Amino acid sequence: MSNLSSMPIADYREKYNLTALLETGTEGGFGVSIALRAGFKRIYSCEIVFDLYNESMEKYGDKKEVHLFYGSSLEVLPAMLDLVQEDKVLFWLDAHMTVDEKGLYREEDRFPLARELSMILGRRDCKEDVFLIDDIDLYTEGFGMSEILKMFPNHFYEMHHPTESDKTLMLFPNI
Repeated sequence: MSNLSSMPIADYREKYNLTALLETGTEGGFGVSIALRAGFKRIYSCEIVFDLYNESMEKYGDKKEVHLFYGSSLEVLPAMLDLVQEDKVLFWLDAHMTVDEKGLYREEDRFPLARELSMILGRRDCKEDVFLIDDIDLYTEGFGMSEILKMFPNHFYEMHHPTESDKTLMLFPNI
């Protein structure tokens, strides 16, 4: 899994006038912490593992910029998207399998990226948004990078890979 700390998030925020970060997979709150330091006005993050969600609530629950959601991205993404309708958003999508609080993979959510992207693109005009899609190398069959790029005709892409086994697809608006 890539880490936002290895990317110039504050530069992206400034260059593209981004006001919100929406993250799928809070985990230990690393993305939230980096988004706060980068100066995002609003930060939305969801976590499916209850203990990790609670840990993040303890860390960030008093921050007015931070809005945390408990549940799978597929369950809570519609509510999160309702809150960013007026924002230019940096989407930090953790594209790999989701786990429940018991640490088990839910078969129907193993690869949520296609449904997440369809949900996002169906609910907002994303031509000014930035997308960072972590773990893109997991999508080697079926829905993959070529399908994603077709969904974003107004964006250009770059790959970020701090290690050979860790790849993040970055989609930027053509401005």
